[in-house]
Amino acid sequence: MHELKWTQAEKKAARSLFDVALEREMTDYIARFKASAATIETPDALWALLREAEQKRLELDERYDFRYSVLVFVFAGLLRRGLIDEAELAALGEGKAHRIAELAKM
Repeated sequence: MHELKWTQAEKKAARSLFDVALEREMTDYIARFKASAATIETPDALWALLREAEQKRLELDERYDFRYSVLVFVFAGLLRRGLIDEAELAALGEGKAHRIAELAKM
């Protein structure tokens, strides 16, 4: 896909939406992590939880890539996962919102 042009308003909206999605995912994961940590009774369970947390960190590092050249794909993945919704895409402009929604359906 060719490089899309982002206006200053779209860039600001994209950053905000990106941050909201990351916060949602982190809040959910932290709650699940705390619940799992509360049940740890053995060192093996502790190490397993820490391995899971490291895996989650790697997944998040890969999923949340704020480069404008890939941002429509990032948002499409977030939309597919339910971390953002189509209404929230409106601030990115009709063209980008439509493209993201279409990519999310693939």
